[in-house]
Amino acid sequence: MRRIALLGLVSLLASCGGGSGTSNPGSPSSLSYASPQSLTLDTALTPLNPNVSGGVTSYSVSPPLPSGLSLDTATGQISGTPTVTSASAAYRITANNAQGSTSFDLSLAVDYTQPFWVEPASSTVIGVGQTIVLYGAYKAHASDAYPTYLTGSAV
Repeated sequence: MRRIALLGLVSLLASCGGGSGTSNPGSPSSLSYASPQSLTLDTALTPLNPNVSGGVTSYSVSPPLPSGLSLDTATGQISGTPTVTSASAAYRITANNAQGSTSFDLSLAVDYTQPFWVEPASSTVIGVGQTIVLYGAYKAHASDAYPTYLTGSAV
């Protein structure tokens, strides 16, 4: 009889979180990120880390973040380099654990700052008395081709 009572007490303590060495972190709450965020196309984002109360086992986002950005589902960190422009939109980030979840709507926009490229580049050596032609072209990305009216040999 004593053995049954002792086993019952151990089961009760384990089911309440006592005696197992772990604690119940409760449902996550008060999730937030620095918001709103205005990002620049093709410029790396300084990683965004969540502020949250309670234990979190995973994070998710809906809708998906703009192309080039990612959410670390274990830590909630958002990082990357945006590769497409996007108007300001809300991205719902959710922090989860077995007891529940909490969400935050992150306001995020990706803007395009059109660079002006001048060729030859600043590293080009020009000799005394040498004549050169400078070309200016708007390009969305450094890797983009030059406009069709400029030939590669001229640039």
